Amino acid sequence: MQKPIKISQVQLTGLIKESVRSILKESTKISEYVYDGHVLSVKTYSREDDGDMEYIRANKGVIWDILTRGYESLGGFKGFETIRDMLRKCPLYRLGYYDGDLVTVTVYNGYLGGTKCVGRLV
Repeated sequence: MQKPIKISQVQLTGLIKESVRSILKESTKISEYVYDGHVLSVKTYSREDDGDMEYIRANKGVIWDILTRGYESLGGFKGFETIRDMLRKCPLYRLGYYDGDLVTVTVYNGYLGGTKCVGRLV
């Protein structure tokens, strides 16, 4: 039996960060960038993926709040009347994160034979 390897908290954090970076690089649904010491990432969520929709449902209030506040001065955005409507009609979400905090939202709506961007706040 091998002896356990003892590592410091700093070493453990470094190993975890490297593992996460490796996973992100392999995924086609996630892009990550480091700019001026800050992590900027974009992830695409699909209504077809149960795990993605679980995340979207858990964060629906934040997503809706970003959209409604962003379009408030323009009289709102077209495509969805309510959060429930958004969850029912939106086939695709692209969410942007700044150091892990959700800061940008792009939502799409499938109509007229295609998927159209109906709300975007950057």
